Amino acid sequence: MEDNKYNGWTNYATWRVNLEMFDGDYEILEGYNAETLKSIVEEMLEHDNDNTITLSYALAFINDVNWYEIAQHINRDDAGAVIGIDAEILTPVFDDIDEAFPANPAQKAWAGAYKRGAA
Repeated sequence: MEDNKYNGWTNYATWRVNLEMFDGDYEILEGYNAETLKSIVEEMLEHDNDNTITLSYALAFINDVNWYEIAQHINRDDAGAVIGIDAEILTPVFDDIDEAFPANPAQKAWAGAYKRGAA
């Protein structure tokens, strides 16, 4: 099986979208779920974009994003930093609200592996 991880993220698309679209805005995004984050990015891409070819490539690129991973990163790792709490303290809290993050089967499999420490 091929390992496509990129800088500790599921893949390049996930890393890049988190870096370009969300990095540094975690306080504002705290509490958003995966579906909402994807909608935000889709709206940003579609806003004032009259080039349908460019838009279709961008939308195809974000189909590879693990939105669940980004939502979990925003709500677990950085939420604690924003309010001054160690992320280890928040881990059990966020493990109980997985249902708040709708995910496709591949993302759910990643989340299960993440919880087991395999991701």
